Amino acid sequence: MFPLNSKVRLKGLMKEEFNGKFGVVRSSPDENTGRLNVYIPDFGKSVALRSVNVESVAATGEVGTMGIKELKAELTSYGLATSSYCEKTELQEAVAQARRDGYKKPTCSKKAPTIAPCAGKIPAAERAKTLPRAVIAAKEERNGNVRIIRDVAGIEGLHVALDVFSEETERRLFDHQSMFPVFPADHNGNDRKRQGKTVSPLDWPVDIYRLCNAIRDCGLVSRDFVFPDYAYGINYPPLSRFMNHHDSPFKWGETVVGVSLGLQSTFNMTFDQHSSQRPKPVPAMPIIPKGYGIEIATKKEPCSGSFSVDITLPRRSIYCFSGSARVDWKHGVRSQPGNPINCPHWNPHCLRRSITFRSNKSYSDLVLKDLVSNNPGNAMLKQRFHAQSNIRTDGAPKKMSRKIVAFMKSNPVRDARFSPNEANYDVPSVELNTSSQSQANNVSDSQYQQWLDAYISENFRDSRPESVITNTLRNTHGGKNKHASVGVEGSGKRYKSTDS
Repeated sequence: MFPLNSKVRLKGLMKEEFNGKFGVVRSSPDENTGRLNVYIPDFGKSVALRSVNVESVAATGEVGTMGIKELKAELTSYGLATSSYCEKTELQEAVAQARRDGYKKPTCSKKAPTIAPCAGKIPAAERAKTLPRAVIAAKEERNGNVRIIRDVAGIEGLHVALDVFSEETERRLFDHQSMFPVFPADHNGNDRKRQGKTVSPLDWPVDIYRLCNAIRDCGLVSRDFVFPDYAYGINYPPLSRFMNHHDSPFKWGETVVGVSLGLQSTFNMTFDQHSSQRPKPVPAMPIIPKGYGIEIATKKEPCSGSFSVDITLPRRSIYCFSGSARVDWKHGVRSQPGNPINCPHWNPHCLRRSITFRSNKSYSDLVLKDLVSNNPGNAMLKQRFHAQSNIRTDGAPKKMSRKIVAFMKSNPVRDARFSPNEANYDVPSVELNTSSQSQANNVSDSQYQQWLDAYISENFRDSRPESVITNTLRNTHGGKNKHASVGVEGSGKRYKSTDS
């Protein structure tokens, strides 16, 4: 009588606040009691009800024929959040209610909807016209020949380091085939699509450890930056792009770091008002003065009432997301040019390659715990650890993360650095363990491979994190995954899409 996931209305209950509310049937009638399990979105809980206390509510009119994407798009065009709706029936009711409240369905996705004066809300297009604006002064630092721009375009937590290493180093990183999918892979059109490869720390070449240390040594991040345990290498052929997305805070740690190789790209940042349960006010739209140090363009978004920021990332640049840039802004990559200019001769296919570094949440929590134990007087570390402890952890299991923490501590090339000729920054030698660095730089590739084989056979006998080539459209960085482990991808509940 009441199919699963069908919509019902509650009636005849002793608790008056339940009567008239809508619910979704979650189970068939119980054999013994005959009661249905009905989820009530307004109260966020499920209740067991008799059949006489519910009645079917069929989706009527045009709303009943709309798909989930269309329903969400219409709600978004009204400036309403969609993250709290889990079922299609809930979205249908939300759209129907919005129309009853005076919202009008937009006739074109490019045009903002109008709204009746009685609803008391300002249309998104009007909000976009009246966005506050602010001149953003450049916060620039220098470390040798490396320029670091803090809070790029006024986005708190978005930092970019320019010209971090030499072109010879860039070419060597670009040519590490173990870090990227093979290109060209075939001749069926897939060479025009973005494709990525998740690389386990057990498969990193020594240069990747040098690169991870360069992220910290150049001054882009603090000295207590959590050394990443995850790398994702991506090929961007001409005309390929990456849709805007969040990186799940439940699966990944505090920061996301990316390295651009082979060709420049345009990064797109869009403020997400609904990244949390309560809508957030849109920040001031930046006015970028001349001589800012990096090419930036801003654009109003009438459909959302917000704005987007396009940031040009040159070759050999490194970006870092933390704080607000990490959780309040979506990021993506604009389409690569079809006929790029200034493509180096050693990049015949005109690819842009990027390496994204992250820390699995469970691994990051363990590292932060060790840092707090070793620095009990550091209030900032305690604050970071406390903030991360309040966020649930998905993704890699703790058992595997403990193994990776032990692996990083034992790794003889963990402290390897680029030579002064390979890097464009001044290494802060006072803060480094110079003996450890010297030993790491003296380890040859064959010696490291011999140590690595012995370590893996002893400590990863049952299972080990594997390197995986991911499909271009696969969701690669959300929350829970039944196959979750270091280097294996999953999809999140609220944060969808992938790396960049």
